[in-house]
Amino acid sequence: MKLISLITAEMITNCLQSIITVKREVDSNNFGGVMLERDLAKSLRDSGHYVYTQRQIETLLDSGVVFDFGGVEYTQFKRNQKDINSTVYASDLFLFDKQDEVFHLVDSLSLKTSINGNDGSKVFIANDAEGVVYDRVVSGDLDTKVGQVMIVSLNTDTLNFSVDYFDGELNDLVSVFRKNKVSQENVTYNLKDSIFTGRSQVALTIINRNAVTSKKQTSFNRGVQVRRDFIPHLVEASVFKNVAKGRIVECVDELISSLLAVG
Repeated sequence: MKLISLITAEMITNCLQSIITVKREVDSNNFGGVMLERDLAKSLRDSGHYVYTQRQIETLLDSGVVFDFGGVEYTQFKRNQKDINSTVYASDLFLFDKQDEVFHLVDSLSLKTSINGNDGSKVFIANDAEGVVYDRVVSGDLDTKVGQVMIVSLNTDTLNFSVDYFDGELNDLVSVFRKNKVSQENVTYNLKDSIFTGRSQVALTIINRNAVTSKKQTSFNRGVQVRRDFIPHLVEASVFKNVAKGRIVECVDELISSLLAVG
């Protein structure tokens, strides 16, 4: 069973509505992904599936719950999440099957979010913390998977959202381009050099984590990044699969009433 097959448009809509409400109450750009991860896991459990985040697994382990991570110890399971060749690479949500009080790992999913008012912003396909993707692309080693990735994009101005899924190889991502531009810092792929028509703009970027630059390496300036408004093209080319799309309906009046209520 694939975890992605259990996620519905209704689940995503409910999660995003909660995020939009919180965004009107706190001045932070980082909470959206955290909320979505937690709330989506709960929604899946409410639907009858044992789905947990990494931290929830650790909480359950501390309380004595027994897990089977595919025949490996928990420490190795954690290491595997940083190994691009592992089936649990970069995963955030984990699906288990419960048998005789033991939770057996079935599938996992990497969850990426882009929640802002700019459809041209970049969103990660993979963070590439180990810094191996750039070298593989430059050397032509493109039959590399970057995990099962679900990208949730929400425009906070229009309230339109899209959920898209990728489970392919690097070769699938770059196959829609006729050429690329290689530098010591990154490999870029331009929309004008793709099978689609469009003006000149970098649609896909693969950053060299090992490049010597003046910028400090963080999770925000490394990895495989795609422009959010280029994802529909990748869906059209069957590189990505659209899981759900829609529009959030805010209950602003309810929020205003709660903010004005005291006592």
